[in-house]
Amino acid sequence: MRHSPTRYLAVLICSVLILDANAAEFYVAPVGDDANPGTKDQPFATLERARDAVRALKQTGPLRESATVWLRGGVYERTRTFELDERDSGEEQARVVYRACPGEVARILGGRIISPSEAVPIKDPAMRQRIIDSEASDKVLQMDLKALGIADCGKMRARGFRRPYISAPLEVFVNGEALHLARWPNDGVVPIGEVLDPGSIPRDGDFSNRGGTFTYGYDRPKYWKQPGDVWLSGLFGYGYADDTIRVASIDVDKKTITMAQPHMYGIKNGRPFHAYYALNLIEEIDVPGEYYIDRNSDMLYFYPPGPIEGADIAVSIMEEPLVAMEGVSYVTFQDLVFEVTRGMGVYIERGTGNLIAGCTLRNMGIVAVCMGMGIQPDKLYRHEMTGEPVSRQLGSWHEHIYANSVFDRQAGTNHGVTGCDIYHIGAGGVHLGGGDRRTLTPGGNYVRNCHIHDFNRLDRSYKGAVNIDGVGNRVEHCLIHDCPNNALYLHGNDHLIEYNEVYRACLDADDMGVFYMGRDPSEQGNVIRHNFWRNNGNDQARARLPRAQGATSVLYFDDDSCGTAVIGNVFYRNHGQPIWVNHGCDHLFDGNIFIENGGTVPAGYDTRAYDWTTDELQQKRLRVDLDITAPPYSIRYPRLLETYGTPLGRGRGSYVYRNVSVRSGAFDPGTNILAHNVVSDDVPGLMSFNLMGFQLRDDAAVFTQVPGFRKVPFEKIGLYLDEYRKSLPARPRQP
Repeated sequence: MRHSPTRYLAVLICSVLILDANAAEFYVAPVGDDANPGTKDQPFATLERARDAVRALKQTGPLRESATVWLRGGVYERTRTFELDERDSGEEQARVVYRACPGEVARILGGRIISPSEAVPIKDPAMRQRIIDSEASDKVLQMDLKALGIADCGKMRARGFRRPYISAPLEVFVNGEALHLARWPNDGVVPIGEVLDPGSIPRDGDFSNRGGTFTYGYDRPKYWKQPGDVWLSGLFGYGYADDTIRVASIDVDKKTITMAQPHMYGIKNGRPFHAYYALNLIEEIDVPGEYYIDRNSDMLYFYPPGPIEGADIAVSIMEEPLVAMEGVSYVTFQDLVFEVTRGMGVYIERGTGNLIAGCTLRNMGIVAVCMGMGIQPDKLYRHEMTGEPVSRQLGSWHEHIYANSVFDRQAGTNHGVTGCDIYHIGAGGVHLGGGDRRTLTPGGNYVRNCHIHDFNRLDRSYKGAVNIDGVGNRVEHCLIHDCPNNALYLHGNDHLIEYNEVYRACLDADDMGVFYMGRDPSEQGNVIRHNFWRNNGNDQARARLPRAQGATSVLYFDDDSCGTAVIGNVFYRNHGQPIWVNHGCDHLFDGNIFIENGGTVPAGYDTRAYDWTTDELQQKRLRVDLDITAPPYSIRYPRLLETYGTPLGRGRGSYVYRNVSVRSGAFDPGTNILAHNVVSDDVPGLMSFNLMGFQLRDDAAVFTQVPGFRKVPFEKIGLYLDEYRKSLPARPRQP
């Protein structure tokens, strides 16, 4: 509720004066009133009012105990970002906490809840007749968004590989599940036919913005009445580069499709992954969970996924972050649900010690949590970037960091995302920045004990469960699964990835890794330790075992990646090669167990194809942006300096020590240095193979076969119960 500034100030002072001196607590409720004192019986209505009450409390001096803002159960519909700054900080031993009341569900939405009564059968006969499946058309409902006061449905825009992060248009969620734009085919993809014109190829410097043309071998488009509103989503060039592109025209007589925009590499065909599906078609609403928005009338059409009566229906509206924390320290958001927004959930910049703890973050258009600034979006594929850092969005971060690898995102220090469930996100889970690459000062930020899955609803390439950059950040004890491309994407130095379980990643990719890093030899000191990688990759990779060019891998160290330690991991039944090193050296692979994979560690080979001293980009990375010949790099990573000083890096491999291969093949040395590795056809003393209990028994033969072999602490891998995580998903049996 709104009140005059004078009354507001008076109420603010009174609410602080009547606080119990031993209980710095305020309450907020959807049915509250900002004129209330903020007590349990008379709560505030808004987070801003509670924030200002905490500010007033701090005017009396630093907090001596934590101040808690309790959110009563219910729905908090947001239309603008909840902003915190330096004035809202707590103390290390006296935090400011925003928390749901015990046993209650407080939902913070960047959208609207809509009554099921607003959903009615289709009124316009012409729209009903456009739906191909006449039986389905009787079940499709409509909602008049304009009549509901929702004037901006957002725009469909090209999104995908090497395009800026963008907010989603309006999306629809029913009972917490995201509906999907009506598409054909409903499952799977169709192949790209003969390529008549690949279109302009931005990768080769052609920025004429000409879409490609290719043929198709099916009859479905003759039913599509407005082909200019159709989009194609798929892999048009390489298996690591997804794209969603608008169709310019369809010639149903010649059976050709012409795209309105180019793909980075031009349209290609001939590989199994060169395929796509069509979306944004009212004609193709034929299964529960599909929807379409007519942007001329702002009418929403959808096929309910279940009974509509009593359903929780929500649409996303906000494009800005739900929460922005800039310069604030020692603030906790706990046990809250952040959901239904076109943009990101929580944005953190600068400050120290903030926590997102025990929260559910779901149904968002970009990422759940972003630590650190992005870059002002560039023009489509032209890379005409200002390079201007920008708060509260990621924009062209990916393109900028490729050319400016020491970009300090001002992410702050020791922030954590812990005990959270993160799922149904549009373009990746957590964007984890922090630390200074020039000085190798660590950020100390972390993602811990989080369950992250299904985080690529809209963008699929290079947008992992965690994208990590900077220096000295951590991903630990997480359960990560179900994504089409990579699960973990790394830039920077001295990061730690440990005690995570990762499965069903890289399900729709080629020439990609579940974990991926590469192209910058200065990104050293990273450690991948005590993780469980299982059942990753796709069937195309399995068909080409051992790894051929293009198959998926678990750990992919691309072009000149060097100096990572891979210690005590378990790789189980992954499709393709568990590890792939493409022109790199000085990695350490020590104490890993490979069980029924398509290989182990590849043969080492030199980097003669990539002479760092003559490569302009590598010179910029190694001698201009930072200088690996001077401290701190020359001291911290002496092997990097030795490699740089070796003509063409010739003859350098990696170190492969004390690893165990069970039905996964031998260790091929090449230029690698091998010692004390074991190759076996038997499971070497595992506790419980069927229950995927891959702890080694104390009497396992490997301890006598391999000097210095260390037991993998398998029982510590994955999620655990604590004050923020109250339950665990069941561990599956052997698949």
